[in-house]
Amino acid sequence: MLKKSAILIFLSACLNIGHSQSPGNFELNFSTNENFSEGFKESRILGGCVNFGSIYNVMRVKTLEDAEMLVYRGFGCKDLIGRKDVCGVHTDKNVINSYGVAFITSIKVEPKKFGCLYLRKKYNID
Repeated sequence: MLKKSAILIFLSACLNIGHSQSPGNFELNFSTNENFSEGFKESRILGGCVNFGSIYNVMRVKTLEDAEMLVYRGFGCKDLIGRKDVCGVHTDKNVINSYGVAFITSIKVEPKKFGCLYLRKKYNID
């Protein structure tokens, strides 16, 4: 009984992250505290605009691909105020002070080729 319930919990967790962890999608988490225990979670297609209010102070963006997060003032992604490269996960623990916004903000995450260049280790084989 315990083994079956553990398998069901594992499978439901895998299905929950399956959409956000696929190419072309990103996962957006907002919260009022740093451990993301209470807040908001959403999966979207890259290039989509997401509006949120100032009640959330902590934000996390997760992607599988190299991407760029664009932060806008107001609804509808019209007034650009900041941009960040997202290399897997980007977490901002003080959104209001980072971008100088105290009201409605919108975010767009777009794919960016070669946005995150990692140094490759060179092997000397003699």
